[in-house]
Amino acid sequence: MAKERLIYLPLGGAGEIGMNMYVYGYGHPGKERLIVVDAGVSFPDMDNTPGVKLIMADFDWLIERDTQVEAIFLTHGHLDHVGAIPFLAEYFDVPMYARPFSIKVAEARLLEHGVIGDNLQTINDPSKYIEAGPFSVRFLPISHSIPESSALVIDTPEGRIIHTGDFKIDQLPIIGDPFDPDAVEEESEVEVIALVCDSTNVLEDRNGRSESSISENILELITRCKGLVVATTFASHIARVYQFAKIAEQCQRSVLLLGNAIERMVGYAVETNVIPDLPNVVSLAQAKNIPRHKLLVLATGSQGEPRAATAQLARGTLFKGIQLKKGDTVIYSSKTIPGNEKLVGKIKNKFAALGVDIIDEPSNDYHVSGHPPQGDLEEIHQVINPNLIIPMHGEYRHLSTHAEVAQTNGFKSVIAPNGTMVNILTGSIIAEESFNPERIYLDGHFLIGSQNRVVLNRLKMARNGCVKVSLLLKGNVFRKNGLKIQALGLTDMGMKDLRKSIHKDIAQLVKTFHRRINSDDTEIVGKIEKITLRLTRSIFDKNPLIMVEIFQLDE
Repeated sequence: MAKERLIYLPLGGAGEIGMNMYVYGYGHPGKERLIVVDAGVSFPDMDNTPGVKLIMADFDWLIERDTQVEAIFLTHGHLDHVGAIPFLAEYFDVPMYARPFSIKVAEARLLEHGVIGDNLQTINDPSKYIEAGPFSVRFLPISHSIPESSALVIDTPEGRIIHTGDFKIDQLPIIGDPFDPDAVEEESEVEVIALVCDSTNVLEDRNGRSESSISENILELITRCKGLVVATTFASHIARVYQFAKIAEQCQRSVLLLGNAIERMVGYAVETNVIPDLPNVVSLAQAKNIPRHKLLVLATGSQGEPRAATAQLARGTLFKGIQLKKGDTVIYSSKTIPGNEKLVGKIKNKFAALGVDIIDEPSNDYHVSGHPPQGDLEEIHQVINPNLIIPMHGEYRHLSTHAEVAQTNGFKSVIAPNGTMVNILTGSIIAEESFNPERIYLDGHFLIGSQNRVVLNRLKMARNGCVKVSLLLKGNVFRKNGLKIQALGLTDMGMKDLRKSIHKDIAQLVKTFHRRINSDDTEIVGKIEKITLRLTRSIFDKNPLIMVEIFQLDE
């Protein structure tokens, strides 16, 4: 039997931002005992995934090996790391480990999807090792833009792996665990055979900044503001929310939380003792009696979500008793995620039309990233001094740039996009066991593959419309009123010519069939589809979705 091996396999998050899901395995080839790190989602858009609720990594590879999976570990509570937990929970009856704040987020996800969370295991003591088959895993507190983020120290029979999760080097993060270089260095006293490391911000050729570095800027800004102030940021960024609340208190402004997500996240933070409480918070009823210049609204929707509080306020109408007007200020204390620029831009334009002052993220005065730029990456590379660096979490350009940074400083590195299996001990790709993973869509209540015709048909209809041909036959004969053509998404101009041409060509087609045509006759259905598509292209210059129905009258 072949020698045991130690493998790494990203299923999501490597070659894209979001959908994080990583697998480690140890044992004989094909029989490895496995652990899973993170189970995240990303979100759809109308241009590519109309009607879809969530997108996640395809975990069929894991399902085929369900008896080999030992445990699931969650590095932190962002949805691109925990959002897919309800779907894994239905397939894998294994412990799912996370720290208290992340457990609260995971529990909410399970409840939302009607899944029992019996397997969630709260890690109150990060220094405690968890045994999972041949792996011994410990949470290593690390700074990020959500409370209780952790790297994972993964001890294996072949040596130690450190999986950073999302992180930044921040020793003064306001709320949450500071980056502790001594703790990281202590973990690296044992030889680290592989560092699997966040690449999200590697394109920034600089050192990172602390969360506390923007406090004075925010204070100075809000002090200058004369009217109502709205600050929008990620609901999970408790340090930023807390920072705004404390500064509002200094400016003698009351704080109103606007949006379910931010209320929920603050509740989790208080419940898990991440913060003692959010200062100076008032209810909606109380806010109505507070002068505008004495109020700070912390609102959800920094990424342009159409139903979130920020988008509602941009309408200029009364929303939960709050209405923006000229002289008010909206502060975007967040980075716009790539792909969300259009949505965010539309809302900013609406604010501009209202005469509202917009303070956004390009200034970098009121936002710092939760991910490591090159300077931070180089520092952690040096502190850990691993035998191998595997870039993860980022698009391909992030992974390749990260590998170049590592190699420039003398470290061995391998680029492993989704579906690429790596032999950690040799630092090489196992090509014969690598594959190109699909995406899974949550479509209503159902999980479907990204190549499912349902979504592809929606895209086709959205771009080119739909033509439905209904044929009523008696034997192999139909009259003029036995053909019905319906079109959606096509202009009325040209429909008369389309109906006339289709009637003529289909009448000739039907005559060529000397056997009875049935409703499930794939041959004639295919020919009608081709005729309809050809004529629609000719008349409309469109390639619509074609639907054909055949009905037979009893003779």
